[in-house]
Amino acid sequence: MNNFDLRKYLAEGRLFEEDIASKAISVLKSYKGEVKGVEGYIKYLMNTSDDISSSIQAIADDLDRDKPSSDSLRRDLEKLSLAEGKLNENLQIDDIFGEYVAQWSQGNYDYDFADLKSGSVKGSLVDDFTLGPDEYDDDEYVRDYKIMRDYLLKNRSYKLSQDEKEGLSQFPVQFTLDDDGETIKADIYYSPEYLAMVDADLDEGKLNENQDDSYYIDEIKRDLEELDDKEANEYLEDLAKAILKLKR
Repeated sequence: MNNFDLRKYLAEGRLFEEDIASKAISVLKSYKGEVKGVEGYIKYLMNTSDDISSSIQAIADDLDRDKPSSDSLRRDLEKLSLAEGKLNENLQIDDIFGEYVAQWSQGNYDYDFADLKSGSVKGSLVDDFTLGPDEYDDDEYVRDYKIMRDYLLKNRSYKLSQDEKEGLSQFPVQFTLDDDGETIKADIYYSPEYLAMVDADLDEGKLNENQDDSYYIDEIKRDLEELDDKEANEYLEDLAKAILKLKR
């Protein structure tokens, strides 16, 4: 039995394609006839409601280290458990950093790009915001801030990459820790392509400003004609909320 190659497994992206329990069962099946009790371990994983990473580790701890095949299986399962733990950690980090970018963006829909500094690529711009230990007065933020700061103390920086599925509407953000060891700085990178999209949207908005009220009423009527009653009510509710928000 060849040892489970964690590096190859991660490189192929299979952690995202396979259920971790299924992979563990596959590893166990490959040791049938070599390690005693494999069938029982498989049945346990198929029926357990406990945390899968802890369950895999429990099996690894139960294996006999003094028998070569059993010890080999133990190491393979521990690698798999570690890989699952690292995946969860990375997903948590993405969620936390991404949450505060989302909160920042909610208050920054309209501002003057001319006030921003130039980026490293010609035609690009960079904006930024900071997070400190007392930025928000709630326990959840205190927890999130500590996770982000500890991550940056250990890794120096964190890049929330652009999601290809979101296209230009989502932009990359680089997080670093200031020299004071407490202030988290986020640099928001606006590519030339993103800025061109913004300019196009602004030009379209200027054209629409020249339209009279009847143009917009006709647009709403056309939208409503394509909706059923429930969808039309939801459409009008959203429209009313948007108008009230603009008035505020």
